[in-house]
Amino acid sequence: MPDALHCLKLTASRDDVDQNGHINNVAYLRWVQDAAFSHSRAAGYDLERYRELGGVFVVRKHELHYLQPTFAGDLLDVWTWVERWRAASCIRKTKIVRRHDRVTVAQATTLWALVDSQQGRPMRVPEPLTLAFASLGNDPVVA
Repeated sequence: MPDALHCLKLTASRDDVDQNGHINNVAYLRWVQDAAFSHSRAAGYDLERYRELGGVFVVRKHELHYLQPTFAGDLLDVWTWVERWRAASCIRKTKIVRRHDRVTVAQATTLWALVDSQQGRPMRVPEPLTLAFASLGNDPVVA
């Protein structure tokens, strides 16, 4: 994994257990999104800052690979990073790791597009935003 990693630490909730007795797939997608939002806040870009910018990131595509089941009470590290910036978007990677055995339980690739809040059209990603993400350390955040 590259520099400027961000880790959201969480515990799988029994509220997310499905009929098969393990965590429902929708929870993994929520964790991917939660980690991205946490990473953005850590870079200094919360919702208010995006409003000032005049744009917000929206998901264009998620690709999620489920590798191992997780269960209520599992402690998880949701690692995320921006793999590549494009003119009006970015590719974000996410790796979900079960803490006790360090097994990767899921991996995701997400295409996020920056869109103008008023017009709903793509807008160029400003350089200060990309630099804010690049300057982050690798300190975990506990949710």
